Amino acid sequence: MSKEHKVHLRGATVSESEKIKATSLEHQFKNIWVRNMCFIHINKEQNIATPFNELGQPIVPDDFEPSIKLVQKYRKWFTREMKEQSKFFQNQLRSSEPIKFQKVKDGEIETELVSPSKSLKHSLGPLSSYMDDYYSAGIAISKCKTIREYAEHICAGMDEASIKMFEDHLNKLHAEKRKTFFKSK
Repeated sequence: MSKEHKVHLRGATVSESEKIKATSLEHQFKNIWVRNMCFIHINKEQNIATPFNELGQPIVPDDFEPSIKLVQKYRKWFTREMKEQSKFFQNQLRSSEPIKFQKVKDGEIETELVSPSKSLKHSLGPLSSYMDDYYSAGIAISKCKTIREYAEHICAGMDEASIKMFEDHLNKLHAEKRKTFFKSK
């Protein structure tokens, strides 16, 4: 009977295979994020409007290759942003207010209030942490081109009515964001 080697990752003791999975998610998301930011940066420098898809993600051409210097700049920026995101999650967990989660159940969107645990440890399942979920969601959004595709991805295995209801919910959220964005300009 062999014991798998345990390592420390983001405040939790995990197996070596769990660490590899978590860091590969982070690297995948980092590469997507850095590439998007470089594309936006270059378009802004050249006074070109960056094209975005329905989900608000930049449409980056497959043959786009940013300079090494620009990649290094946004890799550092990514690290700072993820530290901020991690602090945000930690502050949410330390606050006394419960966190709101929305889920689709029996064709209805339900809001559930959950009293958080006081750490970023694997509280959502054995292989899942808050940051892993954040990275996974970012990767999923980058692979989807439309709100419908994203709804199908999130609601995989659900009936058509549930997927349609979630799609309508996302469309409503994006419409509100667009209204707010254009009012502020």
